[in-house]
Amino acid sequence: KQRKNVEDREEKLKGIEQKNVKDREEKLKEIEQREKEVSSREQRLLQADKRNFQKHKKEEKKKTKDLHEENKNLVQQKTQIEKENKILKKEKSKLQSKLNEQDEKLQKQERNGKIILIMFIIASFLLSIL
Repeated sequence: KQRKNVEDREEKLKGIEQKNVKDREEKLKEIEQREKEVSSREQRLLQADKRNFQKHKKEEKKKTKDLHEENKNLVQQKTQIEKENKILKKEKSKLQSKLNEQDEKLQKQERNGKIILIMFIIASFLLSIL
């Protein structure tokens, strides 16, 4: 009877052990499956991050290129404006010289006109005396 009890207990223990082993194996499979899912998610996230980084890098590169091009254009415009200003200053200087010359001529003509007028007045005075 005792032997039978011992055998029954041993059978129960074996059954419990087998059940525990089976449960552990199932839990291990579940954990492995979760690890695969997490790993897969991580890979997808890493790929998405990589794509976003590449996209951002490409956008920044384009912005930098555009700014460089805009800066180049502005420098060209500045150079052109400086050249035009130089030309305009030369033209202004020439025109100022011409204006000064004409002003001097006009002043001479005015003096000559006054002298002629004075001479005319003197001549008419002298003629009226005679």
